[in-house]
Amino acid sequence: MTPILKTLAAVSSVAVIGLVVFQLFLALEPRIQMRLDAQRNPLVVFVVIDALRRDHVETLGSERAATPNLARLAGEGFVASGMLAHSSQTAPSVASMFTSKAPHAHGVQFDPRTKRFGNDGKSRAPILEDDNLTLGEILSDEGYFTAAAVANPWLRKEFGYAQGFARYVEIPCHESGRGVCDGARINEEASNWIRDRAGEKTFLYLHYLDVHNPYAHDGELPQVFRDGPGHVVYVNGVVEGVTAEDLAYTIDAYDDGLIYTDSLIGQLARELEAAAAERDVLLIVTSDHGDEFLEHGGMGHGSTLYPELIETFAIFWRPENRMMHPRHEQMSGTIDIAPTLLDLVGVQKPEEMVGGSLLGASSSRALISELAAKKAAVAEHWGLVRDLDTGLDELVEYHGARGSEPSAELIAALRALLDSLAFRETTPNVADPDPEVVRQLEALGYIE
Repeated sequence: MTPILKTLAAVSSVAVIGLVVFQLFLALEPRIQMRLDAQRNPLVVFVVIDALRRDHVETLGSERAATPNLARLAGEGFVASGMLAHSSQTAPSVASMFTSKAPHAHGVQFDPRTKRFGNDGKSRAPILEDDNLTLGEILSDEGYFTAAAVANPWLRKEFGYAQGFARYVEIPCHESGRGVCDGARINEEASNWIRDRAGEKTFLYLHYLDVHNPYAHDGELPQVFRDGPGHVVYVNGVVEGVTAEDLAYTIDAYDDGLIYTDSLIGQLARELEAAAAERDVLLIVTSDHGDEFLEHGGMGHGSTLYPELIETFAIFWRPENRMMHPRHEQMSGTIDIAPTLLDLVGVQKPEEMVGGSLLGASSSRALISELAAKKAAVAEHWGLVRDLDTGLDELVEYHGARGSEPSAELIAALRALLDSLAFRETTPNVADPDPEVVRQLEALGYIE
């Protein structure tokens, strides 16, 4: 190569490197601008929409116009679209969000074989032990007023989910016993806290159940999609004999419930926009798991770890910073939500949390999702799902694989990871939950 060509090559290399660095800066800068000012009494609202499938949200996979408010938040916020939940049942999944640890580490496991909890499937309640450090405890120690309004009866105070919260309101289900826990009650609680705590740093956790069975509030919500024949079919696990009409009607009823839930999120967002005039505001919206509609022969959730049940998302939205953000399409887990939240409010992530902030550079790693009877290790959008009863591993393609083929090295690494999992021993809680809680769980389809 001549001296001139060498010089041109060097200049070209520098230009390419500079362009890459500049593009990286442009990609990270909007996210950095999302950070909150601790001097402006931050208001952080963490929303979990129970049983919401990612592919039923507009801009994240759905072609139905069921979620205009979520679509707006996604368009104006920062979205982690390649996210996985660490279980397909609410109790272990939420525990992972708040501890930033997988179920085998925090100890809350759900066993679909016995419909009970713990590694041995003997506990009648999902106990989150006190020695787990939670997001609520961290923010409380940082001077935040912490409050929660939750509609899922598995997340009761006596089960350990109120750790770190000054107020923890359990939204009662419909008096008829049909399991309907109206999210409008959650919005009322949130509105009161937003108004009454305007002069304080505030963290709110809101857990909505309106997408969950009984779909469309057991038929009480307006009919938008469910205009054909059929009826709702719901069971957690394998089911036979579901007709095409009933399946279509069930999905339509699910989406009618989603329309209602989306309207509640829109109402909440408008209130947060008003609050943003006086303080810094951050809204995070995610889902704990999805629901199956016969993709693998079953319905409901808590029975498998296939994509329809553990693929999820997280939207980080600030009314003060509505701009086009680059999407985080790389694989991430819901264990990354708490570290990202802490990064945005300027709080150091504790060592106990194994997740990482999504604001930083992306890193390649494997993620674990668990039910007591099944384990999944996922990396590069490919996963091995292990059945502990048979010892067999199934290769599963997750969102983003785009027709690629997993290498033998990747499969071996996932298998080795599953082999290495160290499970936390838990003491079975054999006491029956409160009879009212049992009634609600039966109405929701959790127990028979």
